[in-house]
Amino acid sequence: MGNSCTPWCLLRYPKLVCTAYRTGLATPRQEVQMKRVAAFSRVHVEVFPDSTGSSFKVYALLTECGLLPSLLDYVVEMRTRRGLSWQYKLVHDVRLFLEYLTAQEQHSSGQQAFIQFSQRLLTGTFSSSSGMDPSGLCWTPRPIEERNRIVGRLTAFFDWLHPSNSPNHPNPGIDDAYGKLLDSAAFEHRKASAFLGHTWRNSYSASHARRVAQVRGGAADAAEVKAFPESKFNDLIEDGFRVGSRISHRDIAITLLLHGGGLRVSEPFHLFPTDVFPNPDNPDLALVFVRHPSFGRAPTTNSNLSRGTTRREYLSTVWGLVPRNELTGQKFAGWKEGKHERSPDGDIYLRVYWAPEELGVKFFYHWRMYLEQIIDAPRRHPFALVNLSSPIGSEYCIGKYEKAHAAAVRRIGLIPSKFLGTSPHGHRHAYGQRLRRAGVHQTVIQVAMHHMRMESQGIYTGPSHKETQDAVFVALSKLGKPLNCGDNSK
Repeated sequence: MGNSCTPWCLLRYPKLVCTAYRTGLATPRQEVQMKRVAAFSRVHVEVFPDSTGSSFKVYALLTECGLLPSLLDYVVEMRTRRGLSWQYKLVHDVRLFLEYLTAQEQHSSGQQAFIQFSQRLLTGTFSSSSGMDPSGLCWTPRPIEERNRIVGRLTAFFDWLHPSNSPNHPNPGIDDAYGKLLDSAAFEHRKASAFLGHTWRNSYSASHARRVAQVRGGAADAAEVKAFPESKFNDLIEDGFRVGSRISHRDIAITLLLHGGGLRVSEPFHLFPTDVFPNPDNPDLALVFVRHPSFGRAPTTNSNLSRGTTRREYLSTVWGLVPRNELTGQKFAGWKEGKHERSPDGDIYLRVYWAPEELGVKFFYHWRMYLEQIIDAPRRHPFALVNLSSPIGSEYCIGKYEKAHAAAVRRIGLIPSKFLGTSPHGHRHAYGQRLRRAGVHQTVIQVAMHHMRMESQGIYTGPSHKETQDAVFVALSKLGKPLNCGDNSK
C-alpha cells in the first residue's frame, strides 16, 4: 500500500486488512499495439472501524497510490443500504472510468470526459476502419442497459462526492492522484447537472448532463423473460438430478423451493436445519421460514443463548462467522431486502407459500432424505446446505448448485439458458406465472413473492408472447367478420 495513503487509512480506520481479488485489466487483441494502462485491482478489505474487535468486509479499489480513499469511504457509508454485489459493480465502474481517464493522451475537462467515457461504453474503443485501439483499453461495445447502469452508479457516487451544498470548488485536500481525478470529475458533473445547471455560468450545463444520463434504446419494455417449462419440471425432478443410482436430494430440495415456493436462488443458502418443520395442519407438508440472515431469530437449542438472540449474534458467538450476505468470494449468498414478515417476538423471515401444495410435500420428502445423508457430516457452521464430497460438510455454494442444475437440465434434453427459462431463476418466473394464471390477486402475489413494491412483480406475471397473440386473435374473432385492413376503394 502506498505511503501517501497510510496516514489517511490510520486516520479513518485504525486497522485495514486488504486481500487482492483480481487485476482488472482488459485482455488486448494480439494485433493491437498496447500502450501502458494504469493497473487497478479490486480487493477485499476488512475494515475495523474503531478500537473494538468489530469488523466488516467491503470491496475497494487498489491503485499504485494505495486504496482509493473516496471510494472506500462511500462504500463503507452505503454498505448497510446496498449489498456486496452493488459494491462489486461500483468498484468495477470506477476502475473503468479511471482506466479511461489515464489512457487519454490529452485530458478533457471532467464533464466532457464523462460524456466521452459514456459514449465509449456504447461504441467500444476499436477503430471501425483499422480494428486498432491506440489507447490500449480494448473495450467492446456494451448494451445500452449495461451502459446506463454504469453511468447511474457513477453519477450517484459523484453526487455523494460533491452534493448540492458542497463548496464550489474541488476538494483541495486530496493528495492521491487518482482521487484528484475522481474529485474533479464529480465537481464538474455537479456543475453540469440538470438540477443545478441554471445556477452555473458554464457551457456544460443541464443539456450536457442530460446527454450523459439519457441515452435510450427507444421506448421499450424488457423482452419476454421465459419461465421454466412446466411440462418438463417433473422430468427435471425425477431424472435430472439422478446419476445412476445416486439421487441428489439436496439439489432437488433447492429446486423445489425455487419452483414451488418462488424463492430467489440465493435464499435457500441461508437456511438452518431448524428452519424447516412439519406443517401442523398436514405433517407431510413442509413449513419453511427463511429467516433474515442478520436479524432473524437464532435456534433456541443452545441453552447459552437468550430467546431473542439474532442470527448475527448466534453466528458470531457460537461459530465465529458472519451472515453469508456479508461474505466475499464463493460462499457469498445474497439477500434482497424485500417484503418480510415479522412475528410477535420480533423474528423476521420469508415464509414459503407452496403453489401447488403437492410440491411442498415433495420438498419435505427430499429434505428429510437429504438430512439423513448429512447427519454425521462434520460441520463448522450451522447452515443446512453442505457439500457431500470434499470438503465434506463445508458450506454448499450457489455456483456449485448452478452447475448441478445446468447438468440436470441437459440430462432431460434441454439447454441451460436464462433466456430460455432453464436457469435456476426461471423457476421463480414459473412460480409467478402459475399464480397469475390461477387468478391469484396481485396483492397476494406480492406477499407470496416477497416483493417490496407491487410493480416489481410485473416481469414475473406479465403475459407471454403467445398469450398476448392468442388474446388478440380471440378478441378479433368476437367481431364476427375479418377486419378490412386494406384500401379497397380503388
